[in-house]
Amino acid sequence: MSPLLLHPFLVHFPIALFFVEALLLFLGLLKQDGAYERFASFLFRIGYGFLMVSFLTGLIDSGGLKAMSRGTQQHFYSATALLIFYTARLIFGRRLRSKPVSNLTGAVIGCVLVAVTAYLGGKLVYS
Repeated sequence: MSPLLLHPFLVHFPIALFFVEALLLFLGLLKQDGAYERFASFLFRIGYGFLMVSFLTGLIDSGGLKAMSRGTQQHFYSATALLIFYTARLIFGRRLRSKPVSNLTGAVIGCVLVAVTAYLGGKLVYS
């Protein structure tokens, strides 16, 4: 376990950015304004960068997979699923952006995964 825990500090950035991204995609769809979608895409990329850093710092802060408790492993596996999902969104992003409803659906599903992962992380802190 790292003496300086960076994961709790960094993890809140992708959470906020992904939720705001979904909100902007919804507003863009509602108002038919491409500026919302462009800014949502920008926030997605920044959020993805913070997701990568948060994932790695979580792995480092926990001392690696073998040192993890059962609860930490659940949080880690949920975070791994989240990372895979958002990586797929990154790879197929151009296709999704051409279909705003599909893009919004992907963002909402991502937010559900973020919420589950955050819940499991919160259980570790407050249990």
